[in-house]
Amino acid sequence: MVFNGEIYNHVKIRSNLEKLGYKFKSNCDTEVLLNSYHYWGYECLQFIRGMYSFVIYDMRNNKIFAARDLCGEKPFYYTYSNKTLYFASEVKSLISNNFISTELSLESVDFYLATGHTPSNNSIFKGIKKLQPSEALSYDLNDGLIKTWIYWNPPEFSSQNNFCEEETLVEELELNLEASVESQLISDVPLGICLSGGIDSSLITALASRHAPNISTFTAIFPGHQSFDESHYAKLISKEFSTSHNEIVIDNPSYDILQNLTEYYDEPLADSSSIATYLLFSSLSEYCSVALGGDGSDELFGGYSHHSPYFSSFSNYFPKPILNKLYNKCLKYFPIGFKGRNLAFKLLCQQSLVIPPYPYLFDFIYRKKLLSNHINSSPTYDHLFCHQFEKGDDITYITMKKDFTNYLSEDILVKTDRASMANSLEIRSPFLSKELIEFSFSKLPTKYKASNKRKKILLKKLAQKILPSNLNIERKQGFSVPLAKWLEAGPFKDFIYEILMDENCFFEKETVREILRNQEKGYSNSERIYSLVMFELWRRKYIL
Repeated sequence: MVFNGEIYNHVKIRSNLEKLGYKFKSNCDTEVLLNSYHYWGYECLQFIRGMYSFVIYDMRNNKIFAARDLCGEKPFYYTYSNKTLYFASEVKSLISNNFISTELSLESVDFYLATGHTPSNNSIFKGIKKLQPSEALSYDLNDGLIKTWIYWNPPEFSSQNNFCEEETLVEELELNLEASVESQLISDVPLGICLSGGIDSSLITALASRHAPNISTFTAIFPGHQSFDESHYAKLISKEFSTSHNEIVIDNPSYDILQNLTEYYDEPLADSSSIATYLLFSSLSEYCSVALGGDGSDELFGGYSHHSPYFSSFSNYFPKPILNKLYNKCLKYFPIGFKGRNLAFKLLCQQSLVIPPYPYLFDFIYRKKLLSNHINSSPTYDHLFCHQFEKGDDITYITMKKDFTNYLSEDILVKTDRASMANSLEIRSPFLSKELIEFSFSKLPTKYKASNKRKKILLKKLAQKILPSNLNIERKQGFSVPLAKWLEAGPFKDFIYEILMDENCFFEKETVREILRNQEKGYSNSERIYSLVMFELWRRKYIL
C-alpha cells in the first residue's frame, strides 16, 4: 500500500477490527486503512473519515484498488500507457517517465482560461487523468481492465427539514463541528490553528479550546496594507479562549515567489491568494507541523456573494430581448474587466435560466482571441460552462453545490494542499467532515445559509452563541494579496509584463497587450493577468 493523507477516525476503526480478531503491529492509521480494506473490501470507503489518496495491491485477487477522499483534499493523477498503470500525487512524477506524453490538452487550457483551474477529471496534459473527489479505481492485472466509480455523492435536500427548529439546527451544527475539530486535534507533532479572526477560524478555535487548552493560534499580518489586516479580531478571539497566539508578518514578496509557486503547483492555478497562503505556511511550518484551517465553510454554509438569490429576482425586471441587446452592446463597447460587462452577463444568465461558473475569468470571445495563434484550439461556448435550472429551483442550493464539487476541490483545496506540502505542513479542514457536509446539504434549508442581505446565516447563529459579543461577525474578508496595487508599478509589474510580452508567449500578443493596457486604465483585470502569467511560467517549466 501507498498512502498520502490522514484517517481521523483510525482509533475507532482499529478498536472495531480488533474485536473482529485483527492484530496490529503499529499505532499508525496506514495499517488501519489496509486492514479495513482486507475486511470490508471496497466498502471500507464508507467507514473511513479523513483526507486521503491511496493505492492498495490486492494480492489475493491480483488487482489494484485506489481512491481519493470525499472533497479532493489530496491529489491523485494517473495514466495508462504500454499496458501499465502509472499513478502519483504529483504530475511531475509522471512526466519524468519517458513513456508518458507531455502534450498539452488545449481543451484543458481553454477550461483553465475560463475558470482559473483545470477540469476535475482531466489534467492539463492530454494523456494524464485525475481521480475526482469521491472517486475510486480498480485495475485488474489479469486482463488490464480499469474501472472507476463515484462511491459517494452529496445528498439531496429533504423538504421535510424545512420545518426544523432553528435552535435544533444550531445545536446539531455545534455538535458536528465540535466532533470534527476534536477528531482532528489528535497529533503526535506540534499542532496549531490558522486564526484569521473571521467567523470560520474563530469557531474552530472556540471549539478546539474545549479539548486542547492553550492551543497555539497563528495570524498573518500584511504591513502597509491595513485593509488586509484582521489581527485585532484574532487577538480578541485568542484572549477569549486563552490560546498561545502568534503573529506572522508577511512582507511584500519578490516576484520570485511566482517561480516558486510554479514549482509546487503541478498545474497552473489562477488564484493570487496562493501567494499569501504559501508565505503564511512557509512561516507557520517553523512553529508546528499540523494546523487546522477553515476551508469548506463558504461552500457549505453560503459564504460567497454569488450565493445570494438576489439576481434571480432582479433579472425578472428585464425582458430577455432587452438583456440580449444590452449584453451584445457591452461585448461590443466594453472590454473585459469593465464592471458593466460582467453585470450584463450575470443578468442574461439568470434570465436564460443558467448559472455561470465561479469564477469566470475569460469569456468565449477573449478565449478565442487569446488562443487564436493555436490552430487546433476550439474554445467552448459560454453557455456550455453554465448550469441549466428550472423556474422555481433553489438557486442558492444549486450554486453552492456547484462550488462544492468544482471550485472547492480544484481551486481552494489545491491551493491549500500544495502550499502546505511544499513547506512540510499538514493542513486539516474540520468543516469538511462527512457528517457536516451531509448536514449542510440534506438538513439545512437555504434560508439558514444565504439571503439577499446576509451570508452564513446559521454559522453566525452559532457564532452569537459561543463567540464574544463584540466580534464583528458580519464582515467578509478573504485571505488575499494586494495584487492590483502590485501591478501599478515596480519590479512585480515589470516582471509580469516582461513574461507576457515575450515573443514566445503562448497567448496572442495583441490581446494580452489590450488586457494589460486596460488594467492601467483602472479596469478589473488583475486576476486575469495573474492567470496568464502563471500559465506562461508553468508552461516554460514543464513544456519543453
